[in-house]
Amino acid sequence: MTNIMPTSNEKEITVYTESTEKGAQVPFYKPQIKASFPKRGEVYWVYLDSRSGSELGKSRPAIVVSTNFCNKNLGRVTVMPITSSKAGPNDTIYDNEVRTVIPNNRGFDVRGKALADQLTTIDHGRLSTKICTLNKDTMKKVQESLKKFLEIDA
Repeated sequence: MTNIMPTSNEKEITVYTESTEKGAQVPFYKPQIKASFPKRGEVYWVYLDSRSGSELGKSRPAIVVSTNFCNKNLGRVTVMPITSSKAGPNDTIYDNEVRTVIPNNRGFDVRGKALADQLTTIDHGRLSTKICTLNKDTMKKVQESLKKFLEIDA
């Protein structure tokens, strides 16, 4: 393992090596996030390609629900995807869902629902633009939906 010191605003990069079947040492890189990292309650555009069946795919907003400690140190985050399908004011919201209102750059808000049953862990590289940070009331509802879905009594 070798550390490469950053210049100016670059992140420090640690170069790791792994052995191939023939014993050669092949370098690979893992960026080490320093000051900025995705935080619990923030909403990002995420890339959820390579999905199958009823899993949500494509680029979509998602709420970061993993702890800040994990988000900073693991290089991955757990997110709760948001869909705008069947998210109108008259549509049913189940225990594993939370109504969301996400601002967009066109001057109006997009109504959606976050889905605890689609919880997924992704690499930081799948995160795109930060959209917003949810308020405490909405995050409390997110936490409650996760508790119900995972049957956590805490």
